[in-house]
Amino acid sequence: MPEALAAYDRTVERFPDNAVARNGRATILAGLGRTDEARLLLAPAGSQPGTRDDWVAAHILCMIDLRAGASPALADRLRRLVLACPYPSHRRYFETTLAVVQLALRDPAEARKAVGSLLARADFEPGERQVLHLMQAHAEAADGDLDAARQSLAAASNVVPYEQFAARQLRSKIERRYGLGTQRALTGGEEIAASEEKIIWLEADAWGTRAAEVAQAERMVA
Repeated sequence: MPEALAAYDRTVERFPDNAVARNGRATILAGLGRTDEARLLLAPAGSQPGTRDDWVAAHILCMIDLRAGASPALADRLRRLVLACPYPSHRRYFETTLAVVQLALRDPAEARKAVGSLLARADFEPGERQVLHLMQAHAEAADGDLDAARQSLAAASNVVPYEQFAARQLRSKIERRYGLGTQRALTGGEEIAASEEKIIWLEADAWGTRAAEVAQAERMVA
């Protein structure tokens, strides 16, 4: 990661208006825990996004704030961004991040509705739908509907094989937390808190990574 940051530093130094380098550098800074620097770098574009790259910056800012701790204010900001974003390929990542925030805020009923609406659409690829089914299982289990959660886990398995480590890890964490597999549900307060935090991080990472991949692919086509 330090090597990647050094490469972005050189690019930004040579091309200070390069939005892709700006967003990439901010992502690396956030990953290194230097969130204040990342926010400062992204704020001019992300606070009033115009271009596609600006909307990517706005999403990165939301992910940084989610990492710092979900809040009702962040949920409200994501709702506004969903309504305002003119680019469908980016808007859906504000929508999925909002669902993660709802789960982090322990509002599983709203998360179930949000994820259900997303699953009803056709604009998600198989790997993305897999994550949505896992999030739906999380929301249903958190809402006390374990039978529905098991059905969502089965649906996730039917979308694509569990070849990605992150998806397998997310499924395992959800099963362990709520006793949806062969083990009993977690009962200790600290153990539950740590497990839920890990699940949220995995869900957030899935969409943060995917949003970055889509942005890069669009750049290559443009």
